[in-house]
Amino acid sequence: MARVLTSLAASVLMVGCVSPSSLTYQQPALSQGNATWCEAPGFQLDGAEAAHCEVRPIRVDLTRPIRVDAGVAGGIAASGWDRDDATVEARILVFSSDERRARSLAEQVVFREGDALSASVPRTRRGELVDVSYRLRLPRHTELDLSTQNGGIDVRGMVGTTRYRTVNGGVDLTDLGGDVSGTTLNGSAQVRLTGTTWVGEGLDVHVVNGTLSLSLPEAYSASLDAQVTNGDLDYGIPTPTPSATDILERRVAKLSLGDGGPLVRLRTQNGRLAIKGH
Repeated sequence: MARVLTSLAASVLMVGCVSPSSLTYQQPALSQGNATWCEAPGFQLDGAEAAHCEVRPIRVDLTRPIRVDAGVAGGIAASGWDRDDATVEARILVFSSDERRARSLAEQVVFREGDALSASVPRTRRGELVDVSYRLRLPRHTELDLSTQNGGIDVRGMVGTTRYRTVNGGVDLTDLGGDVSGTTLNGSAQVRLTGTTWVGEGLDVHVVNGTLSLSLPEAYSASLDAQVTNGDLDYGIPTPTPSATDILERRVAKLSLGDGGPLVRLRTQNGRLAIKGH
């Protein structure tokens, strides 16, 4: 049976109801304080008269991989730091017909950890929404498994094993290492590499319908394997001296960059693939 996670109720931040018309979509930004996170909660729901937002701290077990399922509408932002502890927070955003109803729905959200950290949300009426998003600060080598249906995923500064999946949402991957792979069905992916080479097993990013953008230092070393099925490949970094095995065509780039190194594999099925230096 899944066990209920405890939250630090005394430190729950509650922000009173705000006008839904003032809200715009925003990823669960790691740099935002709790108040700012609630001021820009992410979704606008037409027809809702009131919105309620609160942030709850969540305890997680770092002795095992961290798995997060943000459900239907939530997003996930994970960042690595040079500490042995973790900070995990969940933002509960509720749209409803009035403030009392919105607060009541938020109070009924229960966090559980079985195969993955997830939220059990109450049944809603027509025109209502309960959205739960997550942001995590973790030791850099923590193993991650992240999934969401209609929200974004943002991962930065992690160097362990990372797996991600989103159906309708964007993906941002920044300053990563280790063994990273994932897929987005309908959405764009942005990857920004730093340093001189990939440290770890490699990177594998797959976009079915959307644009995939890679930014990397011009002196970066890696084994690049980038392919587009239906779309164009925009290759915007200096072309290395080709070897017998290198390929650089309209929709395919298989190149040894710099001194070579771990595999950086990029796939876009229906969309544009852009590679540029920074």
